[in-house]
Amino acid sequence: MAVQLALNSDWDIYFDDDGELVLIEDGEEAAQFVKQRLDFQRGEWFLDETIGMPWFQGVFATNATSGDVARRSYTESIIKSTILGTPGVTALVEFNFTVDKVNRAATYNFRFDTQWGEVSTDYFDLSLT
Repeated sequence: MAVQLALNSDWDIYFDDDGELVLIEDGEEAAQFVKQRLDFQRGEWFLDETIGMPWFQGVFATNATSGDVARRSYTESIIKSTILGTPGVTALVEFNFTVDKVNRAATYNFRFDTQWGEVSTDYFDLSLT
């Protein structure tokens, strides 16, 4: 992978204390790309509406928070395949998916390895409500 601009949590480029653009590469770039792929919704890009996570077409449509094992497995498989399909990612080391039926919420966190080794920003906590 090449050197890329680092993005902050609002998906904006950011500068260091000296006013220089922050650049990332290798494992940090792969981690940023994983987060981008999970946040990108299917149908969001008008030039190709088939790319992106099928949050509304698949995950939320299956009601992953219902507790149904098949629906939960389907949701987990979509998330895992997106992570593992990211360039530079070599293995999914840890994956946890919890469901809160009362609040109809699902939370997942995971850790992965890249071809450059373990990444310092390797845990992601995202809530689906």
